[in-house]
Formats: sequence, structure tokens, C-alpha cells
Amino acid sequence: MKKIISILLSLAALLSVSLTAVAADIPQVTVNREVITFDNGDYATIETIIDDISVMSNERASRSSSKTYTYRNSAGSTLWSFTLKASFSYNGSSSSVTRASTSYSISDYVWSCDDHYATESGNTAYGYGSFSSSIQSKDVELSLTCDKNGNIR
Repeated sequence: MKKIISILLSLAALLSVSLTAVAADIPQVTVNREVITFDNGDYATIETIIDDISVMSNERASRSSSKTYTYRNSAGSTLWSFTLKASFSYNGSSSSVTRASTSYSISDYVWSCDDHYATESGNTAYGYGSFSSSIQSKDVELSLTCDKNGNIR
């Protein structure tokens, strides 16, 4: 009986250590949202997702983020979306963009993406997108900036 209890306690300890390690690997995410309303009743939502911090070599840390602009008609149907993704490194005295990219998705095929690209400047990533339909066009500019302490806006 003592052997069975000892084995069960060992298994429980091993399982709790494994679950703790798995939980530590799950990144925390912060989400910010804003809404822009247009005169014709259409609206856009801008959603920023900020991943948790991960430590890199040389006492630098990294953080990644994405900002998505979703254009919807007055009925709430998504017409298209445009996303800027960026990764940053920082160490408490400086920060910089390590990678930036853009992507898009068209849900209403009346719309098309005419152009999209990302640029980097210091600690800020910029995303540009141009979308059009037969009756209107929309240009989108998004940015993500990381300060020296890893705060993204």
C-alpha cells in the first residue's frame, strides 16, 4: 500500500511540474480596440494585439505585436482587413524593430487591394495599404512603436 501511495505522489508531483512548465510557455496577450465611423454608415475597427515578453540573449528582450484594421459596411459585414505585424527588441536603454510585415484579407470581392507594404524606422514599424472598389477607395496607415522598456503603442 505504501508503494502505491508513493507512486501516486510521485506521479502527481511530476504532473504538476509538467503543467507548470506548459503554463509558463503560454504567452499572455493584451488587446486594445478602437472604432472609426464614416459618414456613409460604414465603420472600421482597429485591434492591437500585444504578445508577452520573451527574453533573448545579451539581456535583451523581445516583444511582438499586430494591428489589424477591419473595414465593415453599415450592416456590420466585414469587407476587408489589413494587418501590420512587428517584432521588437529592447533592453531598457534602447529599442528597435527586428521584423515588420503586412497582410490583407478580402471578404467582399467587390473590393481589391491595390498595394500594401511595411517599412521600419528605428523603434517604429509602419504599414501601408490601399484598397478600392468600383465606388470608393480607402488608404490605411498603421504604426506600432516600442519604447526602451518594451511598451508597445
